Amino acid sequence: MPAYPTDCHPPIGLAQARMLVERYLHMSEVGIRPEGARLVYGDYGFCFTISKVLPPPPVGEDGIPLYPVEPGGGVIILDKESGEFSFWPSWGTSFAVEKYAQAKASDGIEHATEWPEGYQ
Repeated sequence: MPAYPTDCHPPIGLAQARMLVERYLHMSEVGIRPEGARLVYGDYGFCFTISKVLPPPPVGEDGIPLYPVEPGGGVIILDKESGEFSFWPSWGTSFAVEKYAQAKASDGIEHATEWPEGYQ
């Protein structure tokens, strides 16, 4: 699993995590924060998680949603010690953190030197 660098000075606090998300993830350009969505931050001791929460779709006169809810967008993990971002599937947040911790403990994290095109 690749992890992408930032120019932060660890350890990372919540205020710095929010700033890094805005700076590195260009929220609207890459579709992480479409209109009406909000971001939820979780603190897991050694990392922060960032998840997108979409508003419910509009409903018709019959009370039935006009379109289905968009599927999950995955979990972003920001490591407090390294300041690196990694991107995980649409798992539950706790499960993604568990898998991240396992990958980190077993040297399963690939420390990328550059971000994919479109992020920076």
